[in-house]
Amino acid sequence: MMLLYLSWKNLWRNKRRTLLSGLTLVLGTIFLIITLDLYDYLLYTSLEESAGKFVGHGRVVRKGYLENYRLSLTLDSLPYKFRSSALVEAYSPRFRVFALAASKDESRGVEVLGIDIKRDTFITHIERYIVKGRYISSEGTLIGEDLANTLGLSVGDTLYLIGVRSDGSMFAEGFIIEGIFKTGIFQRDANTVIMSKENVKNLADIKGEAHEYIFRLKKPLKALEFKGILTLPKEYEVVVWQEEMKSIWDILRLWNAYKVIVGVIFYFTVVLIVLNAILVAFYERRKEFAILLAMGMKRYKLFLTVLCESLFLGILSIGISVPLTLIVGFILHHHPIDLRAYMSTVRFENVYILPVFSVQLNPINYIISSILLLVLVMMVSLFVSSGIYRIDVPRLIRERGLI
Repeated sequence: MMLLYLSWKNLWRNKRRTLLSGLTLVLGTIFLIITLDLYDYLLYTSLEESAGKFVGHGRVVRKGYLENYRLSLTLDSLPYKFRSSALVEAYSPRFRVFALAASKDESRGVEVLGIDIKRDTFITHIERYIVKGRYISSEGTLIGEDLANTLGLSVGDTLYLIGVRSDGSMFAEGFIIEGIFKTGIFQRDANTVIMSKENVKNLADIKGEAHEYIFRLKKPLKALEFKGILTLPKEYEVVVWQEEMKSIWDILRLWNAYKVIVGVIFYFTVVLIVLNAILVAFYERRKEFAILLAMGMKRYKLFLTVLCESLFLGILSIGISVPLTLIVGFILHHHPIDLRAYMSTVRFENVYILPVFSVQLNPINYIISSILLLVLVMMVSLFVSSGIYRIDVPRLIRERGLI
């Protein structure tokens, strides 16, 4: 206990040096955690943008359906074990039909999604992206903004759909546009029509309950594990987002592996500054160390005292930086910097990244940063403090004119 008391007192003998070293560590920790949280936000929002909208975290389909989207490959209701799973947050049936969308002057090939109007809102939240009109009723339709511009249509106009029924005959019907949505993803805004599943089922004369059941998980990163424990009828197939969007999954795994490396690189400059401060403090106190050793103090006790000073400095820096980072992160999380008015959504392959700067408050980032800070500070302190075992007490005392 005496060593700890002396270490704490020694830490504040030179307040300016302690405050400057601590400030360097505090700012370095804040910037590192915010950086990690920022990248987490970009990656997790890209998952929601790419997988969460329209397709969910996974889907259950009949085997062979995803190869050709045949209208006849439908499903009955989901097994009870799936619906009651603690990992499933929500699920919703869907029909999918490909058709020609037309107005009086223009036409375009589109994907017509038949959704459960109530259930789907718990998965894709498409209602949040409506820019004109309102969310659909059982009779109307939603279309993307780019599709509306291409066809020259607006809310209240009639959209004509022309396609092939499950029996091979043709259908051609008109539907009132009740709303126009804009997700910021051109491929979806320009090629998607959304209607109630009852409308699509009747339109294409489809048998069965759904072409697919999309679902949302409470823990999206556990989707592959969830798939592994499912027991479904042999004709059913489960496809999760990691399989359909391998680019996002590869980036997420790579980023999680790189976090420690990023932390070490980020702290490198910070530790160099702290190393300089500890070295200066050590050489300034060599006379003091020599006197203490001459008076009979054991070298290992002096060594431990100096180590404890660095330990206190690291713990104090963490104790200040973590609450400050939480405050900054909380502000950015609830008030993100939205640059969508100046930049478009970034897309590569099937990955979408919104130009919105916010943070994902991830406890792992706080833990990694705190551990790295303590480890690196203690490594620096060990390197410097080991000089105590090389102090030549008689020579140093003679040089300083103490005898």
